[in-house]
Amino acid sequence: MLVAKTNKDYSPIYNVLIHMLEDPNMLVFIEGIKMIDHLCTLLKGSIKASKMKQFVNLLADKYKETKTAVLVQLEITFHSIIENRCVQ
Repeated sequence: MLVAKTNKDYSPIYNVLIHMLEDPNMLVFIEGIKMIDHLCTLLKGSIKASKMKQFVNLLADKYKETKTAVLVQLEITFHSIIENRCVQ
């Protein structure tokens, strides 16, 4: 099992993740949504609030999508964000 270190710099991962969420290709941004879910599980509350706010804003923009796969993954990810207390 992987254990995240709290003093590690995750900014390159965050930057790639932001680009994935802004990508117009549905398959790419669904994988970005899944990545946020996994990061919330691994890092829990150690994600900075400003970065988490940016992720939540990008995720909220995806509710414009009408595809069921996108909406289901958004619900799973928001549940993970709340469950792991990534947002204060």
